[in-house]
Amino acid sequence: MISIIPQKISYIIVLLPFILLPYSVAQSNCIKGNCINGFGVKNIIGKGTYKGFFKNRKKHGKGTFIYADGSVFTVFWKNDIPNGYGTFSSYYGITYKGFWKGHYIYGYGVVRYANGDIYKGYLKKGKRHGKGTLFSSSGRIIKKGLWENDRFIPAK
Repeated sequence: MISIIPQKISYIIVLLPFILLPYSVAQSNCIKGNCINGFGVKNIIGKGTYKGFFKNRKKHGKGTFIYADGSVFTVFWKNDIPNGYGTFSSYYGITYKGFWKGHYIYGYGVVRYANGDIYKGYLKKGKRHGKGTLFSSSGRIIKKGLWENDRFIPAK
């Protein structure tokens, strides 16, 4: 059965830009390595810790952000913006593996929801959009076909 839990990923991912943006202006400390141009570890006070590559003081290259709530976000960064393949594991038990464009999930990816259901398919701005299949935790197909703005479009 589909529950409210699968929709939480949309809210989490759609809100991600607003979660990430404060990190660029929040008070931070380089606690290890080179946080200007190189590999380092930076603590963003009250938000979490980033471990990865920097260029001109910005996240640039592969890096992992561990949020204060325990959520983990590993992705390729370009000028402080997620860009490319990455993974996200939320405190709520939702995981995502796939591509990011800007601060959003974009393109093909796999979402595993806290209830064990899995969505494999295309996403746009963090929402199911395009061809995709939703599987139950037991592997049974729940819905397969086209999605638009996180809603399944029944075949005519």
